[in-house]
Amino acid sequence: MPDEGEANEVQTQKTIVEHTVPEFILKQFRGSNPKLYVYDKLDDRIRYEPISRLAQKPGFYDAPADLFTPEFADQVDLQVVEHALGRLEGRFARAVADLLKDVPTNGLPDDQRFRLAHLMVIQLLRTFEFREWMVETNQKVAQVIAENLAEKAFPGSNGRFKYRVEFDERMWPLYQGLYMLDRSKVGPLIGDLCRLIWRVGINPTGRPLYISDNPVVRQAHNHNPYVGGRSLNSRGLEIAFPLSPTVMLILHERTAFAELSADEGRAVILTTDQISYYNGLQVEQSYRQVFCSENDFDLAQQLCKQSPAICSPERERFSLR
Repeated sequence: MPDEGEANEVQTQKTIVEHTVPEFILKQFRGSNPKLYVYDKLDDRIRYEPISRLAQKPGFYDAPADLFTPEFADQVDLQVVEHALGRLEGRFARAVADLLKDVPTNGLPDDQRFRLAHLMVIQLLRTFEFREWMVETNQKVAQVIAENLAEKAFPGSNGRFKYRVEFDERMWPLYQGLYMLDRSKVGPLIGDLCRLIWRVGINPTGRPLYISDNPVVRQAHNHNPYVGGRSLNSRGLEIAFPLSPTVMLILHERTAFAELSADEGRAVILTTDQISYYNGLQVEQSYRQVFCSENDFDLAQQLCKQSPAICSPERERFSLR
């Protein structure tokens, strides 16, 4: 994507390949190499691919052209979401570059924390994985509502009438995009992240950190059977976001991890076991692909053999049970 300085040009250019993880982040993992190693969980295959072909899909965020009458179609920017993301990425890229250039020792400034939190929220909302979660959640909730309404309308039917709620699939890119660009939704999520304990993990082990097509991973340490525990204001939440093979952001909820506040905003050294743990989260929570600067996917393949369900893009992500 273009950076913020190219905003005017962006508005008239049609983008063919739309990335769900910014190229500027993926480039931090390739070093001087022209490509990244990719492990595909579904196919159980390893490839060596250019960054331009990773975490992307043509037209992923585009509004459907047939929503508009012919006389208005040429006046509407069908790629408004992609273009907005392009402008945001200029700011995000500078925030990441500043952090990698000068890893903090005495805390993260508030403005830097805000920019990185904004990046993390948008990254959470822009992926294939979030699209699938959004579709599944809305479908299941709407189905339950429809069935309850039907039972009230026809009491005593005991399920004899079957109903199926269907959404127009063409609209999901627009729904996802509008959610990402809605300040009333994104703002509180940024605030939730800013209130967490922030630390910068440094990896000196020689084993590179993974990144995936869903790189902001969340771990619930106080699981709630009703709400799960992975919402951004959940007690016991842990969040990790790798920025290079050797640097990652690690966030913890304050009440459950009060002892970590002594390292607030500082760099902490990660152990080999911690690298395995955080790489494992990338594998488990990725939509389909895991990326690495080296051909080092033994852990990914082991986890997929142990838990084949994590390898299917069609796995269940939301349950009302």
